[in-house]
Amino acid sequence: MQNFDKYTEEMRQFEKSSLFSKYYIKLIREIRETSEDEPVTSREIEARMNISGSQIRRLIQHGRRNGVQIASSDQGYYIAGNYEQLLGTLQHLKERRNSLHFTIVKMREGSGQIKQMEMFV
Repeated sequence: MQNFDKYTEEMRQFEKSSLFSKYYIKLIREIRETSEDEPVTSREIEARMNISGSQIRRLIQHGRRNGVQIASSDQGYYIAGNYEQLLGTLQHLKERRNSLHFTIVKMREGSGQIKQMEMFV
């Protein structure tokens, strides 16, 4: 990702801003009005709240880390009414975790190969 440091800093500043809480409250209100059958898409939230997809994902992460049962599917976001509605989201998060772990392992393995190649340079 180009400008990763800039992006990361922008997200940190967004989280620290007074707007973060306002957007968070508005986001939760948007999602609470939805259901598993009629979720709200990220694009709909972007248009209604005039914020980026990255900011929405950060707000969703904040909510989930603070106990709000925000579920998601290919169709959008909604507040889960029961554990069964969360299962798909939990599975998706586990798959992402496993994928990141696999990437870390492979990069560590590759760094050993880089060290070995440096011996011949």
